[in-house]
Formats: sequence, C-alpha cells, structure tokens
Amino acid sequence: MRVGLLFDVHVTRGQRRAYDGAERARRGCAILNENGVDWTLLGGDLRSLASKTTERVGWGTWHGDAEDQYYRKDFRRVKRLFDEALDAPYRVIRGNHDRPLSAFQAVFDAEDHPRFWATREGGVRHVFLDSSPSAGYHALYQTQNFVTAPQLSLLDRLFDADSEVPTFVYCHTPLTQFPGLDNWNQGRTGAYRYTLNYPAVQRRLERGETVLVNSGHYSPDRGRATHETGGVTHVLARHFGKSDPEYDGDLRWLDIDADAGVVTVHYHDLRDGSEGVLCRVEW
Repeated sequence: MRVGLLFDVHVTRGQRRAYDGAERARRGCAILNENGVDWTLLGGDLRSLASKTTERVGWGTWHGDAEDQYYRKDFRRVKRLFDEALDAPYRVIRGNHDRPLSAFQAVFDAEDHPRFWATREGGVRHVFLDSSPSAGYHALYQTQNFVTAPQLSLLDRLFDADSEVPTFVYCHTPLTQFPGLDNWNQGRTGAYRYTLNYPAVQRRLERGETVLVNSGHYSPDRGRATHETGGVTHVLARHFGKSDPEYDGDLRWLDIDADAGVVTVHYHDLRDGSEGVLCRVEW
C-alpha cells in the first residue's frame, strides 16, 4: 500500500495573500499521481486563515459577499482543486487554519469527512485525529491544540478490541515534542507547535502496536525530523506551503508492506526535486 501525505498546503482564495499556493498544490498532486499512491491524506491547513479581523465574531466577509463569510469559499476552491488534481481518493483531517468548523463542514461534510475516525485495510489500521476541535471563531493563537476526550476514548476502544494490529496515526499537530528542531518550543507560539495533552495521547499509543505517527504544522523551514518515544516513531517533514511564492516544501508518501512488517517514509522536496527516506520502521 502506498499512501500520499500533503500537510499544510495553505491554498488561499482572493486577495488576502499575493500568492495563493494553488500552483504549488497542483505540483504536489502531480508527483503523488506519478508515484501511484492508493490514497492521499490532506493533513490539515488546507487554506490559510490570513484575516486581520479575527477578533470579531463576524470575520471573513469578503468585499461584502455574505456567501463568503468566514472565507468559506476557500474550502470550495481547495476541494475543487483536489477533486481535479488527484487521481486516487483522498481523506481529510483539519488543521488550525481550517475553521470555523461550520464553514469547513459546509464543504467537507461530516458524513464523508468525519472529524476523527479509524479504518482497517491491507492488514493495518489507520487512525485519523483532530487536533483543532473547537468551533473555531477565535483568533489564531487564542486556543491550544489538543486531542479531545472522545478521541482518547476511541484509541482506548481500538486497542482494547485488538492491540496487535499495526496502527498508523495521522494528526495535523504533532503528538510529541521534537526537541532537536530549532526554536521548537520557544517564543510567543512555542507551546502552539504541539498538542497540549500529548502525554495522554502517547499513553494510549503505547497500549498497542502503534508503528508510526505522521504530523505537520511545524512551520519553520527545518522541519524534516523523526522522534522515537515509547516504541512509537513520530515523523515530520518541511512545511509544504507558505505565502512566499519562492518557497517550496516537502510532500511525503508511505510504502506499507504489511506482509513484511515494514513501512518506509519517503519525502520529495519541491524546492529542488530531491527525494529521500525520512525513516524505515519495522514491526
């Protein structure tokens, strides 16, 4: 099984940013198509919030367009882009920019794109978590990223039912700290770089055969890293999208061989076309 990963594409509609990121996202999709992925995870921050009026509950009306309140047309645009650009199916989890929840779910409805869920296929289990669970009418840094009690309960139930299934977890915000990265937890947004209750999540992950956790969110251009803790490997890559048209980040794909009990995490650097292996994990 080959799984594509696109975290932090940050496609933005309209004039809020000079560069909207759509061309970068299409190039990433083309590379995943060339590599023949079975499905792709859109790992959150599908759009950039990029609003100067986030303190007001009614932020987001674009040039008096009531239909664009909370910039909901961003989500319509990004859905059209991935519907057209990806050959294989895709799945979606939310990031901290994908809010308010009401605007997100007006396009990515809860039936087809639940906030968190799990599935088994190809001899392994995939678990998708939501690290931005609030309604989302706040300014960008006014709430911490965290994993809610119902999601912790989901992990408990999954591992109670079968703790030996190889499990792959996907969450926008890292579920551990990466102390080797520059400015990991420093400055005004330092505590925003990881989930507030990551120790509680980690305790659940260690209850079962959790092979790999893939996340995004870390925005500095040095985010290619792995961190092993409690027998669980956590993986980051360089932030895929920014508002700078000269910037290009990483996309990833996983090669999962359930029969051999091994997964390889590959990256492709859009900046120079280089490719490599972030890690290889056996179970």
